[in-house]
Amino acid sequence: MADFSDKKLFSRQAEDFAVEWLIKKKFRIVSRNFRAKFAEIDIIAQKDRNLYFIEVKARRSFNLGSALEAVGKYKLKKIAKAAELFLMLSGRDFKNYDLKIAVIGISYYDSDIEIDFIEDITL
Repeated sequence: MADFSDKKLFSRQAEDFAVEWLIKKKFRIVSRNFRAKFAEIDIIAQKDRNLYFIEVKARRSFNLGSALEAVGKYKLKKIAKAAELFLMLSGRDFKNYDLKIAVIGISYYDSDIEIDFIEDITL
């Protein structure tokens, strides 16, 4: 269960949980926490011929809305720009891959955990 007392630790635990979930779903993790000057991509993962640039958002309660609601269009556009930079700098050949912007929302309710995955967001 996530430690709710420390925001950075909570976020890191949510990302770790998302990675475990992706691996169980047969994704291969390509990179974590890719940082550009203007944005960070939490997880870059590959499955089949798809390359996913994934934002992970977690919520401890509904007071601020759902985890997915916390990711707006502006943030997604920044992730798309960071994805372009990753592709230029990675030195890997992903030209035959479909590129996808995705969000994993993790919501903690008492002892329950809900995961929502939107795997192909159009900007």
